[in-house]
Amino acid sequence: MINFAIIMVIVAIGMGIVWYVPLLRNGHAHPVPATFILAVAAFWIASASHLATPGIPLAKKLTGNITLFVSTVQCTVILAVITYTYIKNGEWKVSFDRMQKFCFVIMAVSLLYWFLNKDQSMVTYWTVQVLMVVAYSATVVKILSRKQAFDSIGMWAMITCASIFGFIPAIVTGSQYGIGNSIRSMVSSGLTAALFF
Repeated sequence: MINFAIIMVIVAIGMGIVWYVPLLRNGHAHPVPATFILAVAAFWIASASHLATPGIPLAKKLTGNITLFVSTVQCTVILAVITYTYIKNGEWKVSFDRMQKFCFVIMAVSLLYWFLNKDQSMVTYWTVQVLMVVAYSATVVKILSRKQAFDSIGMWAMITCASIFGFIPAIVTGSQYGIGNSIRSMVSSGLTAALFF
């Protein structure tokens, strides 16, 4: 059951990338770069801090929180495509709202805390998990202020599916980190997909 769920996480995220990249390159999707920049920073910090958490075998970390690690790669790839496409088309513009700037400051403080307290990576992990919800705020505000979809419901639906499948190994392995990440991801991506519907 765990292996099937892990494969489905990878397939769903992979399908999301394959679905989304052509939409970006052809100008049919117009995501908010600030959201992806903040999300990529948060995903990488969460991944690193989770891997550094003491007392949990590496296999359990990877299996129990598979959604986090696969989503980190996905967000990084998508941000690279967004950056390339927007720069190429002369559309690159990034503006962070006050809340997103605040999130960057809190992430920096949590990294400093982790640097000073090497055995406390879990504080950084959970702080960043909370902040990841805010990474969606620019997209949610944009969705609510526009009458037509500017992003792909298909990609967000694939992320939601991956989060649901990722919840299975998190539960089976008893990974509180994976459970928390999966719940956050299901709610955030599910809400985003629902708003585009």
